[in-house]
Amino acid sequence: MRAAVEALTDVSRAIVALRGAGLRLDSIELLDWRVVGDRSLATYRLRGTGLTGQSAESLGYACGDTPERIAYVLERWYADRAEAGPFGAGVRAIPGMSAALFLMPNDDRLPLLRAVTDLARLARVLTALPEFESAGKHAIQHDRPLEVVRYRPELELTARVSLQFAREPSGESRTHHLQIRHFADTRGKGLLADTNAWRTGGAAGVLARPLGELADGQLYVEELPEGVSLSETVRAGDVTAESVAAALATLHGAHTTFAHTRPADGRLLAAHAILGSLRGTSGLDDDAVASVAGPLTAALPASRALRPVHGSLHAKDIRTGSAGLVFTELDERAMGDPFDDWGSLIADLLWESRTHLDEGAVAGAFAARLTTLARAGAPERPAHELSFFIACTLLETVAQPARTQSARATEVRLALQLARKALVDPA
Repeated sequence: MRAAVEALTDVSRAIVALRGAGLRLDSIELLDWRVVGDRSLATYRLRGTGLTGQSAESLGYACGDTPERIAYVLERWYADRAEAGPFGAGVRAIPGMSAALFLMPNDDRLPLLRAVTDLARLARVLTALPEFESAGKHAIQHDRPLEVVRYRPELELTARVSLQFAREPSGESRTHHLQIRHFADTRGKGLLADTNAWRTGGAAGVLARPLGELADGQLYVEELPEGVSLSETVRAGDVTAESVAAALATLHGAHTTFAHTRPADGRLLAAHAILGSLRGTSGLDDDAVASVAGPLTAALPASRALRPVHGSLHAKDIRTGSAGLVFTELDERAMGDPFDDWGSLIADLLWESRTHLDEGAVAGAFAARLTTLARAGAPERPAHELSFFIACTLLETVAQPARTQSARATEVRLALQLARKALVDPA
């Protein structure tokens, strides 16, 4: 299985293998990969020439498994008539290895993906939501493209789309800006219950409005206000750090509780695990690891009352517009330390300022202002407690697998430098 993983995650070898499967590819981009037991999955963005002779692009993933399982998967999909895409057959064997290729909208464990990515079918599915069913609404316009925000094969898809619905019999219509979540499991049920409780507890003004769940929680739908991500508005200078601070205060101040907790010592354990893995894969010596590991452990925040937190908050998870700031992507919601959200967001902006030098330069100043506001909001807390969460997030950033070796080594060195500076010399 290790040979298959290496072949699927090495872009130069993977493109040869996928061309052997019949795709006329010019390039592929490795977006993600993971290994679960004997099963390995590599996600790609594929570009090349489609069946019509025109330029084509598609998301897809290669699944490596035992020969028996791959044979079973292929037989089942051939019988189920996988949906063809711009490159032709939507599911096919990869010659020379025990692996299969799935092209969007086919996914072995997301059964509704084909319905979600077909706007006409999606519109019909959504009319079963209470918001539309009780009002007798039906979609009258669905020609705008679906935007795939995130795709993790066999786990989840997040997409956004604007659909116009009309009310019967008046014909009165309104455009709804929707975020669609499709899960391989039933987590949409818990997401709906927790979001409603959070909104009821005082955070309605900063959370997207849930429209409901379908298919026993495999589909979750929420309505987003018009706007763009915080990243875009920071770059344009159209948002203040003070408005972000106010939104975070509302989020953390709501009266609700969640079943899961996000303790600081858990993040410390995860950070040390990342450092250990980086030592083995990025050529770090013991001194480089110790230069961060020691200060990080010393900065572990003291225990304190837990508040509802977003968990893993990044600038892309905050939508800005005329309705104000709205937090999305609540998958990691938990009871935790508010500094967790502050630190994650600050680290994300710091990272952008150092890795997107043209458009991200202003993000550094915005991060510095957020740091000042976070500390001003909790003057009794030592500076290193916020730095702890900043450093943890920086390490998590470079733990993501979809990197070339040269880019990964450069990014790891940068992350360690920024993490150590935050811990040893908090501004």
